[in-house]
Amino acid sequence: MNTVIYKGSKKQGSYLYIVHKDDFSQVSEILLTVMGKLEFVMNLQLNPEKN
Repeated sequence: MNTVIYKGSKKQGSYLYIVHKDDFSQVSEILLTVMGKLEFVMNLQLNPEKN
């Protein structure tokens, strides 16, 4: 499963994990406000067979 990670600017250590880059349609407006400006960190391929 593809996972895209963004770092929030308002609180240190806050990260948002979504499926598609720049597609925040499934994220609530409240959460986006709390996170602040989002900075792209990385893409990850998650695999349930690997730890």
